Amino acid sequence: MQKGGEVKNILKFCTIEGMYKRLEKMEGELKICEKALNEFLDSKRKAFPRFYFVSVSDLLDILSNGNSPAKINKHMPKIFQAIDLL
Repeated sequence: MQKGGEVKNILKFCTIEGMYKRLEKMEGELKICEKALNEFLDSKRKAFPRFYFVSVSDLLDILSNGNSPAKINKHMPKIFQAIDLL
């Protein structure tokens, strides 16, 4: 590892003019995206309450692969008790 080189890169990055404001702006935009994603997932959970028992990453996987039952089979036990396959 080249820690000395990494420190130099970090210092160079941190001293770029306006970088702090750019990072603050990106953080604000990220928060907007997170809020929109959470609202979307909440709407899906309200439509199908069993989704409340699934983690966010699992729910995203289920929703993004909804047209392919083979890809969401691994999540069935998390949604329905005593169902292993669809």
